[in-house]
Amino acid sequence: MNNKKVTKIEGTLVAETEKALLIKFKSGKEEWIPKSTLKSQHKPDMKDFQLFIFETWVLEKKGLIIDEKALLLQIVQDLKSHHSENLISIYGIGSFFDRNLPSSWTKTDIDLILIVKSIEDIPEEDWKKRFYSRSFHGFEVFLGYNTIKMYQNKENFKKFSVANYEWALIELANHENSELLCGQDIRDRLPPSDRLNFDFDDIIARGIYHIEKSLREKEDNIAMREFTKSIFKIGFYCCLYFGQNFKHTSFIEIKKQLESLNNPIFNTIKGFFEEAFIYREIDQFNRDFKTLRNEFTQFIINSFLSGELHRKLTSSELKIFFTKYFGGFPLIIRAFKIN
Repeated sequence: MNNKKVTKIEGTLVAETEKALLIKFKSGKEEWIPKSTLKSQHKPDMKDFQLFIFETWVLEKKGLIIDEKALLLQIVQDLKSHHSENLISIYGIGSFFDRNLPSSWTKTDIDLILIVKSIEDIPEEDWKKRFYSRSFHGFEVFLGYNTIKMYQNKENFKKFSVANYEWALIELANHENSELLCGQDIRDRLPPSDRLNFDFDDIIARGIYHIEKSLREKEDNIAMREFTKSIFKIGFYCCLYFGQNFKHTSFIEIKKQLESLNNPIFNTIKGFFEEAFIYREIDQFNRDFKTLRNEFTQFIINSFLSGELHRKLTSSELKIFFTKYFGGFPLIIRAFKIN
């Protein structure tokens, strides 16, 4: 048995010989890596980023292993310096900070929430870029800006943020969902997360939004990730809608909750969730991706029409519902003939 330690890393294949691969990594660095150290399949004709699994020692030798703690410390220090007196605290959210995920989990995003004293004092350029990621040593860094007053009042929150208020609140309020990286811990100044009135229309629409993004995306690996985001968010919706007092945003906790719910429709949801979970571990699905995406989308549409997953809607009502959110989901409406 081969017990050598391995590491997953993303890059684009530039050239290939009988014995080595020339790969351009997300950091911008190009290196020849011996095929003898490759422990995964690769796609020779793929021009987009793909996932490679190599023996760890060769990546360490080439200086390609990222020290995640040092990387995060550098990002936080840069943000503290940049926002200076306006910054109260920084929290980490999402899978990068989830210590319960498998070690094989593919982490590409670093999601940070900056608690500031004033939205108006955020530099204009930073505010304009808040919907876009920043590439940093192979990771996509996403920054969200909130104030304590925004968390304390939903209408204040909606003035400045496009995020779902309830999701944002439980993610920050509960210690298991977020990590304080610097500054004051402001959780004791947030409204109780057990008294929230969830906007279920908005929550499920956000899951469907990622299907639309997946259909729109030309790069397969990005389309696949968007698809898994859709499954995870609709899984979260199910935990809230059909469960009681669910206050987790972790994929592991969502998975556990789905498995505990006693409803026939969840057998189908759990199957899709398992596929998404596997993809995040090994960067590929067990089934054909486009077939899987079509089946999931049709399942969601049918669930609306039958009323099993959400409130029951006719086809024309569903089209009206879709057009209210995120540009109206035109690709889904056209591809699945919703009229």
